[in-house]
Amino acid sequence: MPKPFRFAVQLEGPLEGRTWAESCRVLEDLGYSSVLVPDHLDEGLGPIAAMASAAAVTTELRVGALVLDCDFRHPALLARELATIDQLSEGRLEVGIGAGWKRVDYERSGIPMDRPGVRVSRMIEHGRILREYLSGSQVDLHGEYYDVSVLLADIATHSPGGPPFIIGGGAPRLLRFAGGFADIVGVNPSIHSGEIDTEAARDGMPERIDESSRGCVRVRPAAPTERVSTTSSSTPGLPSLRSPRTAMP
Repeated sequence: MPKPFRFAVQLEGPLEGRTWAESCRVLEDLGYSSVLVPDHLDEGLGPIAAMASAAAVTTELRVGALVLDCDFRHPALLARELATIDQLSEGRLEVGIGAGWKRVDYERSGIPMDRPGVRVSRMIEHGRILREYLSGSQVDLHGEYYDVSVLLADIATHSPGGPPFIIGGGAPRLLRFAGGFADIVGVNPSIHSGEIDTEAARDGMPERIDESSRGCVRVRPAAPTERVSTTSSSTPGLPSLRSPRTAMP
């Protein structure tokens, strides 16, 4: 059954001349489905606090990150924070995770930046721990990067089965995992150098995207209330979506 698009806005901080709370209420009034925040040391607000506060000052707007770098937080601790946001927001959380790509984040934090294959493998384990906890299951995962035993999901999510997951990436291996695991998949260029350079720009061309994603993205069946999501950058003069053709139910 065809589903309408949802439109999200990615914000690094408040809209010009407004507070964060005011900005989130403006997005909700305009009819946007979600506000998404980045997770970089040189961009915007801290994502956990930003998501929680956005949910606190709105009633319908969904909140999420595009995307949380799995190298920055242990999944057992992050799972509790995310479950808390989902519970307190009454099911308006979208969990975005990624393997990390921006070299400056690692240089400034002192966190080792492993090669891409290692970061993807760690993200896969990280995502599975989050999924188990947020679905209400006891977590027991003994992997190469995490060793979690008898982690009880003591904070119940509001969403049945847990909130939806967003995974973005460009490499075929990551996209294959995302296609079977995530509810929403973002197909992006591969950024092997750690910065957006000429090669990353080439990888973002339509033919390269088609090549990397061919046969990879088969997103797991979505719940009836879920829809494919698109995002737009934060800019002054955001268009209203409160029209009969585009308004969300």
